[in-house]
Amino acid sequence: MTPLERSGDAATRVLVARTRGMEVSLLDVELAGWVAGAAGRPLPALPDPVEDLHARQAALFGARDDDAAFALLAQQVGNDEGERLLIHACHLVGDRCSDRLIEVAEQHRDVWFSGPMLARTRDPVRLLALVDHDARYEHTVATIAELYIRGFDAGHIAPEVASRWAALNELGKQPGEVASFREAELRLAARTDLDHAVTVMLSYANSWGYDQQDAGTEAVLTRLVRRDPERASAVVAKREDPENRVEWLDPLTRTFALPAFAEPIVDALLSLPTLESVYALARILIAGRAWSRLERALANVAEDPVLDVANGVPSGVARLRDAGLDEDAERARAMVLEVLGDRRQPDEVSPRDLFEMKSAPGRPPMLPWFPEPGLP
Repeated sequence: MTPLERSGDAATRVLVARTRGMEVSLLDVELAGWVAGAAGRPLPALPDPVEDLHARQAALFGARDDDAAFALLAQQVGNDEGERLLIHACHLVGDRCSDRLIEVAEQHRDVWFSGPMLARTRDPVRLLALVDHDARYEHTVATIAELYIRGFDAGHIAPEVASRWAALNELGKQPGEVASFREAELRLAARTDLDHAVTVMLSYANSWGYDQQDAGTEAVLTRLVRRDPERASAVVAKREDPENRVEWLDPLTRTFALPAFAEPIVDALLSLPTLESVYALARILIAGRAWSRLERALANVAEDPVLDVANGVPSGVARLRDAGLDEDAERARAMVLEVLGDRRQPDEVSPRDLFEMKSAPGRPPMLPWFPEPGLP
């Protein structure tokens, strides 16, 4: 049985548990639908009509039956039960169906959608017209920024996009209070002047908070660690708050290795008696294939509620799978399953099933710069 088939069976069991009244969030219902569909598994009918629609749409998209998925979306998007289907579809398949989703958004101007997820459109002017209709300033800025960065990377920025980005940068109108603008500034600086980008990143962290421009910080640190792992590790080490250090460690493992210079940072974090982001640290160690330190991290959470463990670490395993590191993914999976054991409550969804579902390969991108090439 392949990892996807195994995850598909687990996803189906999660949905069956939901039909029996066990608690499963809407996003997990949707992910279960996607994974089950990708694995070719049938879905049970869910009693909640909203959850059932989201699971069915995700399953069709996961199975790459896009025509059927869009037929369902067209039928339900204007109904109360389907009012969030469009924005969820943007995060599921905005990477491959941007123009079809823009067409739906044009037909339903009062329904939420995600402009940044549709930045791969062949007609950026058409998308700009949609966000101009949208009154949410953050959403508008984020969409303009994503279109500009994609054009920059492709070597051709549409004049209308360049004009809108320039307007955002006019003296006295710079929307620095908007997180997506700061993120875009950092992402562009990381592409053109990495040393300047580091300076701006630290300034923004001190002014706005270390976690208020995550995509920009990731863009800078992911590139910096490839050029100078010692300097990148030093930047992380200087953050006073341990939770901050965990947050900034994550980009350092985008090459699926923990830099040697970052090992003392991890050791200090593992020794802390209290650390809120224990699962984030475990995910970092999974992605960084730092096995001995991962063993310590999992030992630190061995007595935690089993569902917390099952929810907290699987995305690290999924990253390994999507990178083609199957043996490493299986090694991490075995370590996590040993912690999960057979513990469960009779009125709760199976933790093992939840973990298997969430660690599936080929999960939807959810962010506009995934799945290619993985850098903001």
